[in-house]
Amino acid sequence: MRAQTLSMDFITSVVVFAVVFAVIMFAWNYTVQKNAEKNTFKELQNKGLVVSDVLIRVPGNPQNWNDDNVKSIGLAVRENVLNKSKVKEFVLMDYGKARAMLGLGNSDFYFRMEYLNGSLIEYEGVTLEKGVYPTGNTTIVPVERTVLFGDRIAKFLLVLYS
Repeated sequence: MRAQTLSMDFITSVVVFAVVFAVIMFAWNYTVQKNAEKNTFKELQNKGLVVSDVLIRVPGNPQNWNDDNVKSIGLAVRENVLNKSKVKEFVLMDYGKARAMLGLGNSDFYFRMEYLNGSLIEYEGVTLEKGVYPTGNTTIVPVERTVLFGDRIAKFLLVLYS
């Protein structure tokens, strides 16, 4: 009789221990996953701000770059005033080359220019949009800036995702 009671106590304690252990492991995994997502978001947010700053504040290298001779991409004539032909050249550039030149690593991007009324800007027959807007379960960081495009105020949208 004693051995049976002892084994029932043992089985009960093992079950309780296993349940508590499973709950702790679930909570730990959830916390680790949320921290990883938070770090990814912060990293993308920093990249987005830096890349958008460079694009709208500097002219690039060389000053009058094109797809054949570009060393660094910049779209500005001066701060927050964009060069129409450089924006067009950027949109027509190979996506992989643009992503590499922007220093995005494994992150992807979507770019578009639109007027304040929400309509996409078209310049010399080219719609000023590049990449694919992210869908699905990814980390998405949009950066929107107000710029001068020609003689009109426009929205510069850069979305980074991974």
